[in-house]
Amino acid sequence: MSEDQWVDAQLLTTGHFVRQTARGSTIGEANGRASIYLGALSSALIALGFVAERPSTFRVFAAVVLPAVLLLGWFTFVRMVQTSSPSHRGVSAQK
Repeated sequence: MSEDQWVDAQLLTTGHFVRQTARGSTIGEANGRASIYLGALSSALIALGFVAERPSTFRVFAAVVLPAVLLLGWFTFVRMVQTSSPSHRGVSAQK
């Protein structure tokens, strides 16, 4: 193998390693965001179950908690789409 071929192989390997690391960190961030959202959602539903015995308190609690969980879910979805878009572009460019 000539020196030029060796340098080319090293450049390709380094580029692949960088893309693989970036994709791994994107997946890690997505997993973290999804787990935080699912934890908040399940906590809110459990709390709603506890408050369900008193209808007046339930309505106020649901009016406060459900929009907050919905907003958190929307922000989570938007951020996950933002972080995954470059990864999808990189995969489609390699084909």
